[in-house]
Amino acid sequence: AQRITTYYNEHTSRSTKYDWHRTGRMIIWGSVFFAPAGHVWYNFLDRFVRTAGRRAIAQKVAMDMLIFTPPLNMAFFTCNNVLSGQPLDEAAHKAWVKLPPTLAVNFAVWPGIQVVTFGFVPLQYRVLFINVMCLGWSAFLSTMASDADLKLAAVSTSRKYEADE
Repeated sequence: AQRITTYYNEHTSRSTKYDWHRTGRMIIWGSVFFAPAGHVWYNFLDRFVRTAGRRAIAQKVAMDMLIFTPPLNMAFFTCNNVLSGQPLDEAAHKAWVKLPPTLAVNFAVWPGIQVVTFGFVPLQYRVLFINVMCLGWSAFLSTMASDADLKLAAVSTSRKYEADE
């Protein structure tokens, strides 16, 4: 993610200094939170969904997108913000603001990956396969979590929704 951001920054007026704290936050998220949660989740899905074939794949993809994904992304942004030194209430609010645009991209990208995961990848390799797929997704999440322009866009989106209520 930082290489992409660095390339972008070199073509704008932004700084290109490598952010080791950002890398550390992503390592903590992936190793401490996502890896165990993903392991438990994918094992649960295989035990819970008892059908087979296309129906099982569709059920697993739907459950993953609707049950696991929203809280996982909310937890990612909250964790990232807390590890950046923000108070929990502020971190959770910022996470809530970034959740809708993140889920919109997630729902466009991940269903196809999950069809492959549940249709072709044996259970014992699913977390590994998902982790490989998460390399690109983590770059996106890291950029969403750290890019100032995206933060401003997310806040303005939040204000629009608050004004509509």
